[in-house]
Amino acid sequence: MIYKNIVNFSLMTLSVINKGKNKKFFLSLLSLQLCVRKNLNFNLHGQKTTHYLDRKYNKV
Repeated sequence: MIYKNIVNFSLMTLSVINKGKNKKFFLSLLSLQLCVRKNLNFNLHGQKTTHYLDRKYNKV
């Protein structure tokens, strides 16, 4: 749940920043979002889970 909120927030921020001029900040947010997506696919009990975006779009 916490990680899901982080990803949602970063995606929301990405869409806002992308319309602006601060590309360096945009890229750092993009890398943060990729890092979150790659490394934090664990639930609170430490079990590996499929990422919620994968479940949503790829029907895992």
